[in-house]
Order: sequence, then C-alpha cells, then structure tokens
Amino acid sequence: MVDEASKASNVAAAALLLLTAVLSIIIFLCSLCLARRRKDPTRSWLALYKVAFGCFVLSTILIFFNYLLTAWYTQLNGAAPVRANASSVVSNTLSAQVETGIVGPLFDEFAVTFALVALLGLAVAVSLAQAGKDSAVDRILLLGGYGLAAVLGILSVVAFALSEREYTIARGNPELRADADLASTAWDLLRYSRNVTFFMLAIRLVFNIAVLVKSILVAVKTKSEPRVTTATRYLLVCCALLLLKTSYDVGYFARYVPLGDPQSAPAQPGACDAILDVVLNVWPMFIAFVILFALGVKKQQGGLWATEQPIVVVHLAGEGMLPHQATRDFEYLNPEPQELP
Repeated sequence: MVDEASKASNVAAAALLLLTAVLSIIIFLCSLCLARRRKDPTRSWLALYKVAFGCFVLSTILIFFNYLLTAWYTQLNGAAPVRANASSVVSNTLSAQVETGIVGPLFDEFAVTFALVALLGLAVAVSLAQAGKDSAVDRILLLGGYGLAAVLGILSVVAFALSEREYTIARGNPELRADADLASTAWDLLRYSRNVTFFMLAIRLVFNIAVLVKSILVAVKTKSEPRVTTATRYLLVCCALLLLKTSYDVGYFARYVPLGDPQSAPAQPGACDAILDVVLNVWPMFIAFVILFALGVKKQQGGLWATEQPIVVVHLAGEGMLPHQATRDFEYLNPEPQELP
C-alpha cells in the first residue's frame, strides 16, 4: 500500500514538475525579449535575474527527468536489488538517474545563489531610485553579496565533485566496490559531500536572511515614495519566498540526511513528500521569478526606473493643424510640467 502511494506521489510530482518546466521555459524566453535593462542603473539586477532563471529552468528539467528515470529504472529492475552489472539498459538507466540527481541540484544551487544576488541588487536599485545616487554602504553590501555568492558557488562545485567521485567508486564500477579500502573511501566521500552541502545550506540561509533584512530596511526607508512602492512590495515577497525554500531545504536535509555515519539508516520520507518537495522547493522559486518578470516588464508607471522613459504624446488638432492630421502626428517626448495661465 505504501509503495503504491509512493508511486502515485512520484507520478503527481513529475506531472507538476513538467507543468512548471513548460511554464518556466515560456516565461524565461519572454523575459529575454521583454525585460530589458535599457542602460538604466536601477535595472542592472535583470542580468543576474536572467542567469538565475536560466539555471532554474535547467534544474527543473533535470529533476523532472530524474523522476522519470527513477520510475523507469524501478519498472525495469522490478523488486530485485540494485545491481550495476545488470543488463546494459538497466545499467545505463541507473547511471542517467544518478547523474540527473547530481547535476539537477547543482543548477538549483546556482539558481538560488544568483537569485539572492539579484534581489540584493534590486534592493540597492530601489534605494538608488529613491535617493537619486548610490551610496558607499550599498556598494559594500553588493561586494559582500558577490563574495558570498562566490563562496556558495565554490561549495556547490565541491559537493558536486565529491558526489561524482563517490558514485564512480561506489556504484559506477562493480570491481572497485569489492576493494574494502575503496569502499571505505566511498563512504568518506559521501560523508564529506553531505557535510559540505549542509554547510553551504547554512550559509545560504544566513545570506537569505541578510537580504530580507536589507529589503525590509529599504521598504521602511522608501515607504513615503510612491514611485518605488510596487518594487519594494515585490522585493519583500520574493525574499520571503526564497527564505521559505531555503528553510525547507535546511529542514529536509537535517531530517532525512545523516551527517555523521553515512551507513546509519536515515529517516524515510513519507509517501506524499515528493509532492511536498515540489510545492515547497520548486514553486517558491518559480513564483519569485514570475513576480520579478512582472516587475521587469513594467514601464514607467509601477516599474523601477532611474530616468524618465519616453512616452507617446498625441497632438490634437489645433491652430495650424488639419483635422485629418490630428491622429497621425506622434512624437516621443519627455513630460514636462507647464505653468497654468
């Protein structure tokens, strides 16, 4: 009964991931065309946003294929234990399943890291739009954010390399597994990989909280400026969504992944945890990217711009203008206040 519930949960999670991946691809392609920086200093965060969104799309696709390959491998292998020296189809399916399970989270970490830096850049951009100039404190905060992002990126790559090496030794070659020393090395690599991952998640949680605190301070500082009200609201919502995802990742890792002896029996996720993982791990990022896309495509009204954007003005028929010319004469002008007579 539990196995049937787990299979149904995995199928439902795969369907949700497929839907999320398709929508993400569409919105990402739209963001490349519609969310332009236009040399505005308050829109420099869009470059990092697009990189983060691209990594998120790749991670979602890879995790979706991981679900499919897991179901396919279970179907091929039946109830027999996992054996790397089985038929070539089963062996290749197992390899693809493991690789997607390793590479997918790597791109997910990159997506979260770039998204946090983009949100920090957005917070600084709101301050710039409100004050009219950037401050030394904001520049230092941005440099600190880039430094933390670099640390998180290095830790992600290290965890990825350790996982790849552990798979090569423990599962990739059955002859190597017969060696007791190599088997011990594989367990050590697995422990190191888990510890590095948890350390990285802890740093990411601190980074996320710092970005949220900065966003709250910016919102309080600019609450009397209606021109940036929409941007600050979107910023706070996105920071909260990323904090939800990061908190879930830390809690899941602490609950189900043993950090000490890797050979100890870990707690098993529930039957519906696959769906919960999509809802709390994937959807917060997806919603945050949709919100930032909506902010990026907004024009002067409701958007975040440091400079006045040109608007279309229609000259009505008047003195020296023929009536049939009234609806055809368009000019790009910057609105200027005029004195009343």
